[in-house]
Amino acid sequence: MAEHISFAYWLKHRYADWRYGPLGIRQLTHPERRISVFSRWLDVELDVLVCWMSGDRPDPNSDQFKNLVSRLGFRAYDFLEMPRPAKPSLRAWYRPKTSQTSSN
Repeated sequence: MAEHISFAYWLKHRYADWRYGPLGIRQLTHPERRISVFSRWLDVELDVLVCWMSGDRPDPNSDQFKNLVSRLGFRAYDFLEMPRPAKPSLRAWYRPKTSQTSSN
């Protein structure tokens, strides 16, 4: 469990990884990786994403949180200090999205 790192901190770093790459180097193929584009990529409303990055706790049962999990993985639950869904029926909605590019 990642008790010493907040969900907001983790999410900000996932945005930085998405925007600049895991080594902090701007992606030459995607120079316009603004937060609004990240929001669309996650399929999470921009204002909701900004609130989460500012420290608001997401509702793990919401469709927007599930969309985030489908892109960033079940580790999101770890940073909320919640158990990951364990039963197959609870994981049935999870369909990992494979494309990391955006149409914008």
